[in-house]
Amino acid sequence: MQAGAPARLIEAGIPTETLVAHVLVSRYADHCPLYQQAQICSRQGVDLDRSTLGRAAALLAPLQTRLFELLKASPKLFADETRGPVLDPGRKRVKLGQLWAYARDDRPLGFGDPPALVYCYARPRIGACPKPSRRVQRHFAGPPLCGLQGLCKRSAASEPIILSFCWTHLQRRFCEIAVGGNAPLAEEALIQIAALYNIEEAIRGQSAEARCRVRQAKSRPLLDKFKSWLEKSLSLLSGRSKMAKTIRDALHHWEGRERRTHRDGHQHRRAFHPAPCS
Repeated sequence: MQAGAPARLIEAGIPTETLVAHVLVSRYADHCPLYQQAQICSRQGVDLDRSTLGRAAALLAPLQTRLFELLKASPKLFADETRGPVLDPGRKRVKLGQLWAYARDDRPLGFGDPPALVYCYARPRIGACPKPSRRVQRHFAGPPLCGLQGLCKRSAASEPIILSFCWTHLQRRFCEIAVGGNAPLAEEALIQIAALYNIEEAIRGQSAEARCRVRQAKSRPLLDKFKSWLEKSLSLLSGRSKMAKTIRDALHHWEGRERRTHRDGHQHRRAFHPAPCS
């Protein structure tokens, strides 16, 4: 009798797990396109079709699905999107696609859940609500705290969504203005935002209740002062300037931007907060 051949990732195929892993590492860690990998293998006498090289994504689908399930069971998620051109062979041009990142990392806050990150590709937005976010929205366990207005469309039976907007995105806009030089208002805005970040750095790792107390005592006065300063500065600017547009955006979503400061400790942890994953 002869023992059966070991199972392969690709049924009845020659590629082993090692080759599949090598293709993935070369593609996503070393940024080597599939057609270049095919050319490299061809020089060594190995004929690999690009369609074969692309099979790894389907093999990893169950792992991504399971990771997504674990993330959706978390009391809090961070999410952000990156848009970029995607090949559209049938139309002989590129289209705009979206890569959504959903992450959980509560280690700086003193919680024990392990960090996790999952990526979801999506076609360009159709309407206000992006498809991957609707997918999270249907199954997310916690009461969402989010910065994307399209996510606020929930059924009447669902818990209402609480809007929260990312300070890092706002800070980045002021940085873009200040980097050109001769922008005292943008520089002053960055100084005031930095003061809020310094408070967060000092309380990192403390309990949710302790962080909330410090935010009420220290961050709240700074936020009130910052808002008054923004309103005064806006009255001095041309309505079409980039600085005025940035300030209007900050004030338009101000309630969402200060949400983190006046929520109690328990609600701080149970939140859905789109923010950069860096």
